[in-house]
Amino acid sequence: MMDFRNLIGGRTSGKGKVEVRSAYYDLGFTIPDGDEEELKAALAVALASRKAIDALSVDERTEIVREALGRLELGEEHLQTARMTGYPVGQIRRSWDRFREGFLEFMKRSGPSEARARPLGFFLLPDNVDIISPWAIFSAVYAGCPLVVKAGSLFPWVPVAVSKALAEAGYPEGGVNILFFRGPTAPYLTRRAMRDVLGREGTFVGFGRDSTLRAILGDDNALATEALLKGRFVFFGSGKSQGVVCRDADQQVALASIVESLLLPPFSCLNPKVLYLEAGVGDEFVPLLLEAVRGLKVGDPLEEGTDIGYVDERAVEEVERVVRYSEGFGASRLLGRPLGRNQADPYLVRGIPEDFNPLEREDYPVPILALIEGSAEEIVRRSNAVGKALVTSIFTREVRPVYRSIRTHHLHLNRGTRTTMLTGHQGVDLWRAFQEEVRQG
Repeated sequence: MMDFRNLIGGRTSGKGKVEVRSAYYDLGFTIPDGDEEELKAALAVALASRKAIDALSVDERTEIVREALGRLELGEEHLQTARMTGYPVGQIRRSWDRFREGFLEFMKRSGPSEARARPLGFFLLPDNVDIISPWAIFSAVYAGCPLVVKAGSLFPWVPVAVSKALAEAGYPEGGVNILFFRGPTAPYLTRRAMRDVLGREGTFVGFGRDSTLRAILGDDNALATEALLKGRFVFFGSGKSQGVVCRDADQQVALASIVESLLLPPFSCLNPKVLYLEAGVGDEFVPLLLEAVRGLKVGDPLEEGTDIGYVDERAVEEVERVVRYSEGFGASRLLGRPLGRNQADPYLVRGIPEDFNPLEREDYPVPILALIEGSAEEIVRRSNAVGKALVTSIFTREVRPVYRSIRTHHLHLNRGTRTTMLTGHQGVDLWRAFQEEVRQG
């Protein structure tokens, strides 16, 4: 069994062991339990690396990132992630390739002036998507920010591989430190780290999920409020994503984007769970969507060409229960059924009742897309009644004011949920940003 250790200043360490096992394959590994001394050591080493990082010019840091991205081959890591999560290895590889290409393009577009150094960062990564770990690490390196990463415990080999590639490319030891603690003391230790980090001027704390933030902070609202007011949270939110196909949408663009987004991990918050169709759209669009989804290949996640891999059988049972419930109120199951052990066809359900909406649940690691039809006003009302979606992708040729009131963390225009986001967390007026994107084509 693989044994992962904390990585602090280029050296491995860690006390205690917590076993993590795959639900789908004979794969398991151990990671350290939480340890306060390890946490203090990581923060101290990160701060001590400040001098060596400051000695690098922005051009040198950029070149280190570029070289590390070129060095990073994640073949075995991709296979291990597929075995651990049931997500197809081909999709994992394509996600990584998109990230690498996108980050290189970001550096090219942003230029050195946008690489601003900060004294220290502490980043908590979610367990449900491994691509955030290289994003967080490379972003910190590009900005010249020493980083302590509390890594997600499902993908330990990914941040380890990223750190190794950066060290080989010449990044100072101690600039990236990785902690894997996952024991009963983890929330306590994380609160201690946040207080330590946020007590230093200019530092930041990053989160991949707001559920992680709530679990760690508990009732400590003062700490969260202080950090938010000072603009020192890097925060991406969590929840589920949704789409809206307007009556004037380019249906082929909408279809391609929605199907591509459905290929994201079903346990990912970016995998869309609800698709709203403006009145008059469904009769033409739904048959196109049904044909495209039927063409997806469900199979072994280790085989090339698989679009949808393994899913949790208990989650399939839960989805079956709520779909049957919805059918009792007039909903139509267009597609979706269990396929035996750990597999299911993606579910398309049309006409679900108002008291069921997958956006309310974060525990549906099964591909399910609920189709809801109505006027633009009705769509906004039903969407807002459920709460704030993580991403709302609106497909339209003409932006109408009615959608200004839709509640969402991120807003996309004519593209799926896997692309760059316009964020509402960082002082961006979503509506103005949305209109500006329309003007720019």
